[in-house]
Amino acid sequence: MTTECKAVLVTGCSSGLGRFTADFLRRKGWRVIVTVRKETDAERLRSDGFESLLLDLNSSASIKEAAEGVLDSTDGALHGLVNNAGVEFLGAIEDLSRDDLRQCFETNVFGTMELTSRLIPAFRRQQFGRIVFISASNSNGFGYPFLGPGNATKAALEILATTLKRELRHTGISVSTVCPDELSTQLLPNMLRYSQHVVSSEKSAHAQTYSLFHKIYSHPAVESATNKLLPVAGAIARILASDSPPRRIVVPLSAKLHYFAHAVLPEWLQDVLLFRTMKKGLGIDL
Repeated sequence: MTTECKAVLVTGCSSGLGRFTADFLRRKGWRVIVTVRKETDAERLRSDGFESLLLDLNSSASIKEAAEGVLDSTDGALHGLVNNAGVEFLGAIEDLSRDDLRQCFETNVFGTMELTSRLIPAFRRQQFGRIVFISASNSNGFGYPFLGPGNATKAALEILATTLKRELRHTGISVSTVCPDELSTQLLPNMLRYSQHVVSSEKSAHAQTYSLFHKIYSHPAVESATNKLLPVAGAIARILASDSPPRRIVVPLSAKLHYFAHAVLPEWLQDVLLFRTMKKGLGIDL
C-alpha cells in the first residue's frame, strides 16, 4: 500500500491537541476522521467540515461501532490511527479510590488498546499502517506528585506500544509514540472536573495544595499552549508520512530535557529539582 490512502483516524478531538492536530493534518492534505464523546462536539466538528464519529473508550460497544464506522466510510482502507484521547486525574494517591484509578486506566490504556486491536486486522489486510500513541515526556517512569494515575497510564502505554511494535515486525505496520511536554489546554480544566470529588475534600491532608491547583489550572494559558501544540502536531504528521517512522519523538526541547533527565539523573537529584520547581513555580512545598 502507498500513501495514496490519506485517511487518518484521530481520537479525542473536541479541543486541545486533538483538535489542533486534526486541523493541522487537514491543511497538509490528509482526510481526517475525528472522534469525540459528545454529540454536540461531533455536530460542531461536522459543521467545520470534519467527518466525526462518537467514541467512548470506556465502552466496548462504542469502540466496536466507531471502528466499524471508520472502516465502512473508508472502504476498509486506513492510513493511520492517532491515539490521542485520554483523561487525567488530579489527586494524591492516598485520596484516590480504586474506581478513580480504574477509570483512568479504562480510558487511557484498556480502551485505547482495544480500539487499536480492532483496527489492526484492516492494517494487516493492506500490509500497511501507521499507529501513533500520544504519550508524555514523563512516560519513562517518573511519577509527578498528585498526577500519579495519568503518569502510570502513559508508562503502561509505552510498554504496550513497544511490545506491539515488536509483534508487528515485518507487517508494514509501524508503531510510534509522541511524547509532548505538559500542554496548557482544556485538558487541565477537564482534569479538575474529573477529579472534583477528590480535590474538593476539606478533610484531605492535601486540602491546601488542592486549593492552589484550583487557582492554577482553572484558567490555562491558551496562547502559550499553541506554541507547544505545533511541534507535536508536526511530529505526528512526520510519522504518518514517513516510509520509516521513528519509534519515539519527544517534542519540544523542554520535553526532551525532561525525558532525558528522568532517564539519567539519580532519583534523589530528580526529587531535589522537582521539589524546588514546585515550590518556586506553584507555591507547593512538599
